[in-house]
Amino acid sequence: MADLVQVVDTFVVNRFYLTLMLHSLWKQRTIWHVSAQFQLPRGFIQQLLTSAASFAACISHFCQVGAAIHLPFMVW
Repeated sequence: MADLVQVVDTFVVNRFYLTLMLHSLWKQRTIWHVSAQFQLPRGFIQQLLTSAASFAACISHFCQVGAAIHLPFMVW
């Protein structure tokens, strides 16, 4: 069987790495644990968590406002 080598963009790999960190936090692991697991400073993990939470809040607000504006005008 031939070795399969796939070239993946560095941006994609880094984004996946951040996703793994967020997944660990989502699974109720502490910032201390995730920091040790990924060998990164706790401040970086805290900033990542804060950024993800802020983005989620913005998306939630956007969807609520969009639904309030567009739903009354939709005809089913």
